[in-house]
Amino acid sequence: IGEIATELRKVVDKSVYSILELGAGPGLITRYAQQLAAKAHSSSGPVRVDGVELVAGWVRAARDFASTRPVKGTHFHFQRGDITNISLGVTYDLIYMADSIEHVPKFRRGALWEVLAGHSHTGSRLYLHFPNVQKQRAEQRRQHTPAHASAGKGSGRQLRQYFEEVLKINELVMGGCCVGFRTKSYKDHGNGKGGYVSVHLVKEGTASLRGCRKGGQRPASSE
Repeated sequence: IGEIATELRKVVDKSVYSILELGAGPGLITRYAQQLAAKAHSSSGPVRVDGVELVAGWVRAARDFASTRPVKGTHFHFQRGDITNISLGVTYDLIYMADSIEHVPKFRRGALWEVLAGHSHTGSRLYLHFPNVQKQRAEQRRQHTPAHASAGKGSGRQLRQYFEEVLKINELVMGGCCVGFRTKSYKDHGNGKGGYVSVHLVKEGTASLRGCRKGGQRPASSE
């Protein structure tokens, strides 16, 4: 979470008046982005902050939390939805996905890129944070260990994540390029070991789809 917070502080500035988080969980990071936006703009104008999450319980929790702790100068909206099949009818200055894109099945990643393209405009920023290849593969191996392996304390449950297929950086760059996003910067926080990756992209326009079929990255919601 510290890595995500650090990277968000780099991109939430006075030029950002609308923020969208996809795969927002219970909305804790959405809330942090909301606070950053309020601080950046002070009283210069309202900021729209939206979160989309599939799990109904998390959506309720996020709404309840936000309703009791409003942030002045921002409009907050949290809704349930499939992030590979939504249309909110607006575009955003900043879109980010914090540890969620790696859980999107490969056959739905093209549809996800369509969603990202449809909710962005020229100059929109896209920030992605996800486990690097080493960590994803380690998590895949853990899927085959006993569900209640002893951890020494607590219930003994191991924290495990599910990755259908490993998400590689070159596939991500290609997917973004297909819908007009240029990769601006990339950082492997694991320094070659198991850890997380931060990728920043910027929307430069509508890209040609030529050559975008490789690797299952064709932007088509019918996949």
